[in-house]
Amino acid sequence: MARREKPAEREDAATMLEKMATLSRVIDEASRVHFRLGALSERIHRDGQSSSGRRAILRNVIELGPQTVPELARMRPVSRQFIQTLVNALVKAGWVSLEPNPAHRRSGLVTATPQGRRVFAEMMAKEAPAATWLSDGFSVADLKIVAGLLETLRERVDQFGDVDG
Repeated sequence: MARREKPAEREDAATMLEKMATLSRVIDEASRVHFRLGALSERIHRDGQSSSGRRAILRNVIELGPQTVPELARMRPVSRQFIQTLVNALVKAGWVSLEPNPAHRRSGLVTATPQGRRVFAEMMAKEAPAATWLSDGFSVADLKIVAGLLETLRERVDQFGDVDG
């Protein structure tokens, strides 16, 4: 287990207060962006079939390959049961199938079907104008920096419970 240094060992009190206020702003802005992107996605996909949860599961199995329900659940802060509900809806829609898993008899592999791949391509096409507009004014380097910082912040959040403190 990593040892977490006490803030006083690293920074003076004024710097630490400023850092905490700025971190609070980052958290608030990340939350606002998350919810606004969700609302934008709902407006783009007015059909109601492609909720953000369904889209995320479909994207994961297309981009990462077949996954078990527990693997999909570990990628997000939700229960395995919630993911199973989404997967069941995707199976019913014909977007994914549950294939035998040679590594585990009871936990099948969630796999995108050809119909699911077509639906996902249609979703991406619907989202393309918004993605183009949102990325305007940012360089690829800017977006990589933001993505990297958010990834690092997420990893630190995930690790916090694993740190002695």
